[in-house]
Amino acid sequence: MSVNGRLAPRQEVVEKVIRDDAGGKVVERTIIPYDPNGNPGPPAKVRIEELPEAGGKRVIATTWRANINGSFQLSERSVTQVRQEDGVEKAVTTVARPALNGALETFERSEAEIHKVKDGSRSRLSIFRPDANGRFRELERQEVETKSAGAETVSNLNQYRVRGGQLVLDGQTVSRTVKRNGSETTEVDIYRADVPGRPTLPGKPALIERQTIERSQGEGELREKVVSRLASPNDPGRLEAPRVIAEKVCKGNCAP
Repeated sequence: MSVNGRLAPRQEVVEKVIRDDAGGKVVERTIIPYDPNGNPGPPAKVRIEELPEAGGKRVIATTWRANINGSFQLSERSVTQVRQEDGVEKAVTTVARPALNGALETFERSEAEIHKVKDGSRSRLSIFRPDANGRFRELERQEVETKSAGAETVSNLNQYRVRGGQLVLDGQTVSRTVKRNGSETTEVDIYRADVPGRPTLPGKPALIERQTIERSQGEGELREKVVSRLASPNDPGRLEAPRVIAEKVCKGNCAP
């Protein structure tokens, strides 16, 4: 949404498959951001390498960002090791960024587990960052439970953050997706503990927004529209009038 209330592009993504064979897959992605007035900003380039390994795979994502002169500089590199152990998918990711001397330093580490269960899945993601002494500590955690029944899928995401030295429930996202006749509608309720204008209640997130996401596919493209209804600041139990906040069109090989 632009400053004058009209829809404006937020970003443009162009993806090119460089290689896709038994030895791995390489994808190059160009991302062009837009400001609120629809003007393009400095682009970013991402090279994603997926390499098969015994018992899993390794994924390397390298990002370069353009400066005001148009030159691309390395901004981030992540390496993810994925393994299958006793029916559980485990992934460990390290994210490195250039330090002042130009050398890459680990900025973040994450550990994820995905458990497949009947009619759904359970997953957990823990995010670690270094403290002042360089020791990695868990600062965030996400737990997701997904269940499917017929054409409907319900997903519950709980987000935990460190407050007062302990991980406490900081946010929750509940989504319900229904698929019908090639289209898909998702209703998402977003809860947060820290709401502007209201007392912060750690462990007791409140509804701040409901989004309705409509996806349809046809004629070689995927269309997506996002409608938002914010919770009233004065009456959290009441949702304000709906408004379109985003529209997306993907052409070519698009996965819904």
